[in-house]
This record gives sequence, structure tokens and C-alpha cells, in this order.
Amino acid sequence: MKKFYFSLDFLLNYKKTLEDKLKVELTKLIRKQKKEEKVLKELEEKRDLYQEEVRKREREEKMDLGLIIAYDSYLGKVNSQIEEQKDKLYRILKEKENIRKKIVDVSRQRKLLERLKEKKWLEFIFLREKSNQQVIDESALLRFYKKSKAKDNLL
Repeated sequence: MKKFYFSLDFLLNYKKTLEDKLKVELTKLIRKQKKEEKVLKELEEKRDLYQEEVRKREREEKMDLGLIIAYDSYLGKVNSQIEEQKDKLYRILKEKENIRKKIVDVSRQRKLLERLKEKKWLEFIFLREKSNQQVIDESALLRFYKKSKAKDNLL
């Protein structure tokens, strides 16, 4: 009896492997996103803390020109870091979205191949059963023919 063989099995296995790799990559990106969001939050908290310090000193009138310049320079640096961090997060989100689209596409292709394999499997089973039935029918017909011929010889 012939064994079932699906000619696109290698492609199906490749799509499964690719889908798994993309899911792992997405998981890594999600972790990276959380880490970068934490860094952004810390930078924003640092900026807010220094801005509050500046306001407090202004109320107490303990600000000289050198201190104002130093605070302004430092806040400019922190704001620049915040913008860089936002850009980094934006790139991560874009990459994450691209990977999600790839996962959806590969998953759709894999499911299509699985349905095709299932269809071919059912076709294989049907043909095998049909072949088995044909062998049974032929052997029954042969027995009937032999019995009929034996009766004709006796008469």
C-alpha cells in the first residue's frame, strides 16, 4: 500500500519554523519596549524633579545667573535625551508592528498549507478505500465466476 506523501510538507514546516521565530522576535521586542518605556519614564521623572527644583528656587529667590544657566543647560540635555528615547520607542513600535504583520501573513500561509494537506490526506484515504473496495469486489467477482464455471462443468 502506498504511503501518504504531501509534496509541500517542507514548505509547511518552513512556515511553522518561521512563524515560531517571528513570535520569539516579537517577544524580545515587547521586552525591549518595556525596558525603553521605563527609561523614558525615569528621564521624564528626572526632568520633572529638576523643573520643580527650579520653581522652588525661583519662589525662594535663590537663583543667580550661573545657576539659571546650569539648570537650563541640564534641562535641555534631559529634554534631548527624552526626545531620543521617544524616537527609539517609535522605531521599536514600528518594528513590532512589522513583525506582527509578518506573523499574520506567515500564519495565514501556514493555515492554507495545513488545509491543503488535510484535503490531500482525505483524498488519499478516499482513493485507498476505493482501491480496497475494488480489490474486494474483484475477488468476490472472481469467486462467483469460479463457482459459476464449476456449476457449468458439473452440468
